[in-house]
Amino acid sequence: MTTSATPYTKLTIGSYTLLSRILGFLRDLIIARMFGANIGTDAFWVAFTLPNLTRRLAGEGVFSLAIVPVITANQNHNNYTVLKSFINKLVGTLIAILIPTTVLGILFASYIVTILAPGFVTEPARFALTTTMLQILMPAIACMILTACIGAILHSHQRFQIPAFTPILLNIGIISAAWWLTPYLHQPIIALAWGVLIGSGMQLALQIFALTNLKLLPKPRISFKDPKIQQTIKLLVPALISTAVTHFGLIFDAVLLSFLPIGSVSWLYYAKRLTEFPQGLLGTTIATVLLPQLATLYNSNISQAIPNSALFSKTIDHALQGAFILGIPATIGLWMLATPIISTLFYSDKFTITDINMAAASLKIYALGLPAYLSIKILAPAYYAIQDTKTSTRIALITGMCHILLGIVLIIPLAHLGLAWASTVAANIYGMLLCRGLIRDRLYKLNSSWMQLVLRVGCASACMGLFIIFGGAISVNWLEFNTIQSIKTLTVYILGSMVIYIVVLFGIGFRLQQIR
Repeated sequence: MTTSATPYTKLTIGSYTLLSRILGFLRDLIIARMFGANIGTDAFWVAFTLPNLTRRLAGEGVFSLAIVPVITANQNHNNYTVLKSFINKLVGTLIAILIPTTVLGILFASYIVTILAPGFVTEPARFALTTTMLQILMPAIACMILTACIGAILHSHQRFQIPAFTPILLNIGIISAAWWLTPYLHQPIIALAWGVLIGSGMQLALQIFALTNLKLLPKPRISFKDPKIQQTIKLLVPALISTAVTHFGLIFDAVLLSFLPIGSVSWLYYAKRLTEFPQGLLGTTIATVLLPQLATLYNSNISQAIPNSALFSKTIDHALQGAFILGIPATIGLWMLATPIISTLFYSDKFTITDINMAAASLKIYALGLPAYLSIKILAPAYYAIQDTKTSTRIALITGMCHILLGIVLIIPLAHLGLAWASTVAANIYGMLLCRGLIRDRLYKLNSSWMQLVLRVGCASACMGLFIIFGGAISVNWLEFNTIQSIKTLTVYILGSMVIYIVVLFGIGFRLQQIR
C-alpha cells in the first residue's frame, strides 16, 4: 500500500485547513466582540489551556508520528485480522487510561487550576469560574485524544480528508454555543466551555463513522503487554514529550500570566492565534503528508546504513524551501499589518483600544517566530520517520528549558511581551537544533539552490513591504473605519501584497520546478 497523497488529497487537506482557520478567526472574533478581554475571558483561556494543548498535539499529528511508522514497518499491515486486532487493542488500552484520568481531572480540577494559574488563587471569583469550566472541559480532552488516535489510523490508510475536516467541527461547536447557549446561562462565558465539549464530541463521532466505512470499527480490548502496543507507546511517549515541550509555553505562560494585569492572558492568546493561521495552513498540511513519505523512504531500504539518504534529504529540502517561500512573506505581512489585523477583527465596545495595542505588539513578536515554527513541523517528523525519538526529545527538552529561563527573565521588564519573546526565541533555537542534528547524521544536506532562493524571496518580500508602507497601511487610523470599511481596506492590502510578492518572485526567475 502506498502512503503518498495525491495532489487532489493535498488540495483537499489544504482547503479544509483553510476553512478551519477561517472559522477559527470567526470564533475568536465572536468571543472578543461578545466578551472582550477581562476576568471571564482570562478564566476561559486558562481553563482551555489543557484542551488547547491536546488540540495542538492532535493537529500536529503526534499520534500519527507513533502509529504510522508502526503500521508502515509491519509487512503484514494489509492483513485485515492483524490490523483489526491492533486497532481493538490500541483503542481499548487508550480508553482504559482516559476514563480514570478524566474522572480524576474533574475531581481535582481546583488543584489543577492552582498549578496552571496560581495568581488566580487570591481572586476567588476568577478561580471558581476557571475551575467550573475546566471540569466541563475534562471529557473534551478525552474525546480529542481518541479523535487523534483514530485520525492516525485513517492516515495510515490514506484517509487524510476526514481528519483534516474534524477541526472545523470544534469551531462550529464553540460558535454555536456562543450564539445560542449564552443567553440561558447565569455566567455567559461558560457557554464557551460547553461549546468545546459539544464540538469535540462531534469530532469523535465523525472519526468513528469514517472507521465504520473502512470496516475497522474497534471492539476495545485492553492489552498493555501486546508487542505492537508497547512499540506504539515507546514511540508515542517521546513524541508527546518532545512536541508538548514546543508548546510548553501554553502552560508556562498561563502560570506567569496569572500574576499580570487582567487581560494579559487574552492579549497573548489572540496574537498567538493569528500566527497559527499560516502555521496551521502551511506547516500542518506539509507535515501530515510528509511523514508517511519519509517513513516509506526509510523502511524501503532499512538494511542500509543511511537509508535512501539522497531522496530522504531531497524530500526534506523541498519541503523546507516551500515553507520558506511562503513563510517569509507571511511573517513580514503579519508584522507590518499587526495593528490593522487586530483592530479589524476584534475592535468593539468590549475589546478596547488598549486591548488592540497590547495584542498587536504581541503579534509582531510572535510573527518573527513563524519561519521557525514551519521548519519544526517539517524537521520533527523526519526524526519520527526514522524512529529516532531520543534525539528529538533531548532537543525539545533543551528548548523547553530555554523557554522557561527566557520567560522568567523577560517577564519582569516586558510583562506579557516578555513571554512572547521567550516563545519566539525558543522556537528558533528548536528549529536550528533539529536541522543541525539531521545534517550531523547525514540525513539532510542543504541544496546549493538555497542562496539563490534566499535572494529572490528577500527581493520579493522587500517589494511587498514597500507596497504596505507607501500604500499607507501603517499611517491609516484604522479605528476610524467601521467593520466593513476595515475589512475591505485590509483585504486590498493583503491581496495587493500577495500579488506583488508573486509577480516579483516569478519575475526575477523563480520557477516551481526548482523545488520539485
